[in-house]
Amino acid sequence: PNLGITSITFTNNAVFIQWIGPTNAQYQVQWTPSLVPPTWTSFTNLITSPTGLFQFLDDGSQTGGLGGPRYYRLLLLP
Repeated sequence: PNLGITSITFTNNAVFIQWIGPTNAQYQVQWTPSLVPPTWTSFTNLITSPTGLFQFLDDGSQTGGLGGPRYYRLLLLP
């Protein structure tokens, strides 16, 4: 299925990610502080959407804060 990230914004000390996907999909968001080499860490929540517009907010509560660089990826779950 096609996946399209529509926006990534940093606001109010949080990172907000939106993307479009199939309505029956489940995603897991992962992050890493470096791409060389990446060490991906999963957030605990699974993201679903009845409309196909998916949203995720990283406020640092699951990762000990938002200091330093941060890269994200989305995993489509089976």
